[in-house]
Amino acid sequence: MTLQAAVQVRIARGAEVDLAFGLMPHVANQGVPPAGILIAADAEDQVAGVAAFSLLGRDHQLPGLRAHLFVLPSQRRRGVGRTLLRGLAAEAAQWDVDYLQSWQEWSDDEPPAFLLHLGAQRLRTLHYFEADAAAGHHHCSAFLARLRDTGRIPPGVRTENLQPHHWPAAAQLYALHSRTAATALQDHLAATCADTQNAALSFVLMLGEELIGLLLSQRDQGLPGVDLWITHPRYRHGWPALMLLQAASVVMLERGLPRCRFHCNDESRATLGMARRAGAELLHSRSSYALAI
Repeated sequence: MTLQAAVQVRIARGAEVDLAFGLMPHVANQGVPPAGILIAADAEDQVAGVAAFSLLGRDHQLPGLRAHLFVLPSQRRRGVGRTLLRGLAAEAAQWDVDYLQSWQEWSDDEPPAFLLHLGAQRLRTLHYFEADAAAGHHHCSAFLARLRDTGRIPPGVRTENLQPHHWPAAAQLYALHSRTAATALQDHLAATCADTQNAALSFVLMLGEELIGLLLSQRDQGLPGVDLWITHPRYRHGWPALMLLQAASVVMLERGLPRCRFHCNDESRATLGMARRAGAELLHSRSSYALAI
């Protein structure tokens, strides 16, 4: 029989914020607002679990806020997780969204039974690759050359290294995609680009004076990786993503970084094709989920 824990959920205060980030380190610097960190505490005000939501959503098809929770092992199977989830839903509803999106991703072999039991639906599946930078650069360049020869790439489009003056427009582009707060993304860009390697490998795509694409680099287990990768809906035809990847690959080769990691979803046919032609290794495929609130 499952015991119900007598816990109350409230916004974290003082040192509890550091405790929450300690238990959920991956949510730090990820657009979590001050009111986005929740604590589940028992009658003696002892912490039983923590939760957080981010203003950086994942997907525009089911617009919502990314959320994660952690229940202390000694408090599990007592209703703490469900109570935290209700608290997350109540706070997230104030941001005029309809879904909580899972921060975590799961393989098809181990779907999230807890979320599925509550009615969550699959949000999207991401495929994670590791590739040889030189091979990726070669195939990106060859494919882009063919696209230019056939007039598929507009004249005047160019890549630029991501700089602070790009951040507002980049944040607005991401907000258009995810329907979440642009200010949170600006903070995330600043935190990520404080790492000089991330900054050197991050690029925007410009068409005239309009910013139409963003690739934000992030270290992935010591290798250059991709954190955010987005193009304007008017230009989602494959070439913007490849131009951003090509620009990053040039810097990787200049810096003697032989391998990199990237990911894409099932709709990114050009990127999936490039991964196949470049012999990229598929590390795993994992799905995120969304829960209506």
